[in-house]
Amino acid sequence: MNDNGELLQACEEFAVRWHEAEREAWNRNNYTAPGMDHDTYNRKSVKDRGAKWIAVDRGTSGHYMIRKADGLVFHIKGYGVPHLKKCIGHVTEAYAREAKAGAR
Repeated sequence: MNDNGELLQACEEFAVRWHEAEREAWNRNNYTAPGMDHDTYNRKSVKDRGAKWIAVDRGTSGHYMIRKADGLVFHIKGYGVPHLKKCIGHVTEAYAREAKAGAR
């Protein structure tokens, strides 16, 4: 992945796969409440965070950081701080692996 546009597209696809996997769990567990739906409550967003990182957030909380240099996905320690010892793989394949492992 040499192109930043390609990487951002892969990050968007990662966020969509993550969102849809959570929707399945949401529906399977029958989470229902007035005014609460999965698309609003668990909205995912991709944000460019400077020269080195792209953030993938759930709602207003940070969840994953993707390193631009190589497309590797990391969990975070705190918002904007990637946990470099918790790499889940490359952005194009990482969520499938996380979903099989029962990711959050």
